[in-house]
Amino acid sequence: MTVDKKCDVGGYLVFFIIFIAYAVTAPHTVTFEDSGIFLTTSSQLGIPHPPGYSLFTILGFIFSKIPISTVAYRIHLMNALFGALSCTLLYRILLSFNLRKVIAAGSALALGFSFTFWSQSIIAEVYALHALIVLAMIWILVRNKIIENKYDFLLIGLLFGLGLTNHWPLLLLCAPGLVILIWENKNQAFKFKYFILTGLAIGLLPLLYLPLVSLLKPKMAFLGSISSIAEFISYISRDYYKNTDLQLTGGFMQNVYFFISFLKMMLTEVTLVFPVLFLLGLKRSWTTLGRTQFFGLLSLYLSSSLFLLFFLFLEFNDFHKNVYSVFQMIPFAVGCVFYGFGIAAVHDYLKTKTANTSISSIAYSVVIGLIVITTGWELFNNFNKNNLRNESFAADFAKLTLNDLPQGATLITRGDSDASPAAYVSLVEGYRSDVTLTNQQGLLFHERIFLPQVENRFDRQRKTISYIQEKGTVYSTYYLSLIDNPRSEGLQVGFNGLYYSWNAANVTSADFAKSGLASENLKKDVLSFADKYANNYSGQWQYHRDANLQTICDFILHNKLTHRIINENSACDVVKARYLLDDKRYVEADKLFKKVMAASTGLSLRVKADLNFDYLRNKAELINGGGGSVSEKVKSLQDLVDEVWPSVENYMFCDNKTVMGLLSVKAKFSDVNIRLPLLHKSLRECQNLKIYFQPLL
Repeated sequence: MTVDKKCDVGGYLVFFIIFIAYAVTAPHTVTFEDSGIFLTTSSQLGIPHPPGYSLFTILGFIFSKIPISTVAYRIHLMNALFGALSCTLLYRILLSFNLRKVIAAGSALALGFSFTFWSQSIIAEVYALHALIVLAMIWILVRNKIIENKYDFLLIGLLFGLGLTNHWPLLLLCAPGLVILIWENKNQAFKFKYFILTGLAIGLLPLLYLPLVSLLKPKMAFLGSISSIAEFISYISRDYYKNTDLQLTGGFMQNVYFFISFLKMMLTEVTLVFPVLFLLGLKRSWTTLGRTQFFGLLSLYLSSSLFLLFFLFLEFNDFHKNVYSVFQMIPFAVGCVFYGFGIAAVHDYLKTKTANTSISSIAYSVVIGLIVITTGWELFNNFNKNNLRNESFAADFAKLTLNDLPQGATLITRGDSDASPAAYVSLVEGYRSDVTLTNQQGLLFHERIFLPQVENRFDRQRKTISYIQEKGTVYSTYYLSLIDNPRSEGLQVGFNGLYYSWNAANVTSADFAKSGLASENLKKDVLSFADKYANNYSGQWQYHRDANLQTICDFILHNKLTHRIINENSACDVVKARYLLDDKRYVEADKLFKKVMAASTGLSLRVKADLNFDYLRNKAELINGGGGSVSEKVKSLQDLVDEVWPSVENYMFCDNKTVMGLLSVKAKFSDVNIRLPLLHKSLRECQNLKIYFQPLL
């Protein structure tokens, strides 16, 4: 199949329309999840999390030096370029299949304005570059039925090598589809195998970035510098994530739910007519394409949507569903290929019904109508969701946290909600650059409490305590869970609602450690933050937004302030319920805990377990302190135990505090029936790890 080599205005229109939309909606500062990590490692020459993403980091460094706007926007603009070029390549691929230009353009716009593709093309993430590389290879393989140019094979090898240095797991999932597409040219591929291998070798060169940049001792290196071949292989093979990828709470049915969620994406992200046209396109492409091209495209469609689930076992919840959705750039792109075939099928069906010119023009009008409906619906539905031009939630919260710290303080961060944004605003923007950033797990920053390769919990605990004693005073965004009993370790802990202070015994405690309250300036800053986001509770990265908003609510309640966010934001309900529990207002807390639990369907099992523990604590106190006979209390407690038991059974791990809670109930009311052997086994395992829980009653 050949394509007209002349200048194609349609391709330029597709590119500029999508690129302008992306450029207008791209954020100008850091967002959540990996954004701060990629922005910092790209602009500062660091090492992001495994497998290293060396190609993206190198390109990001180049774009970060373009003298326009902010560093974040420059790198976001790079991704906008990758996304727009990907859609342009999709347009060219459809022309290679002899579809009309208007259909090819409509399909490319459908891809460009779909929610996930759009969202991943305007932030610092690696998936738009992955899509560009794979679509470029597809275009080379389908634009001519017979590939005669040896340099095409060189280019295929080069692109495949570059793709491996960007995101090799997703690329290898695409490999079966790419092999099927090249099968018709297997003889030529074998003939020019050395061109393929040469291109591959050149494409892999960016991997050298990882050990070379390690020599510079970068400010941010996820697991630290890479100083040996063994560390290099371990890093690019993602050995660090071997347990994360295979969660014990995952399984076959969880993966079924993930695939169903992918199928639902076609309804929610594009338009209701998309699945119908997609199915028509499957049928049409089966009859018009060769078998190798059809099965090649089908394999690519199933690459990260289905094949990935044979290697990834995650618990299905809202957080992981969002993680899974961003892997679907190529399946969505191929889905838009089939969508284009579907529109062509509708057009040809109407056209063949009659030779009448007016009817033929109606067929063309229907095509235009389908494209306008799809693109118009996408713009209406997805523009506001993806318009992040003024998005600054993550950056504002990071600055809020850093702003009140003493000069030269050390701040211990924890995860995506706090560490990633703080890294960007401090290390890239230079905001409170006097603050030393480090991490509870020994990740990310040059300043490390311990190396992340230290897996023994006791060793991590001792190193954390020694670190605090050496520093005298440190601050943390979350409680340091490694330290079970600070007082016995000679440490004083203070909490002002926003962060903790940890003081060695020979160091004078921070003011808020004595009073338990924050400074007046910080109170004003927090209330201003709450005012700014009082009507902006929803948006992308809702999990991280809610985590930060809960911290804001915690601060307000802890410091006995008032703000409408406490009653208007559902994320604050759980914080409010826990304060009611601490105030022994059990009846009010019980109502609020029930409301929170009823709305917790999308939360992880661990978070649900924490909710169940607080609910159990509150309800047990309510029953124990209420009227009635012992037998009536036992009956009520038995009902409570049966109610929370699924939380234990579904999440039998050491961080499930409900285990100790149930044992406390049993110790006080022996007639309550609890599956003791199972609980004792779980408790023994936790005690072996030196994890202890306080009694409940």
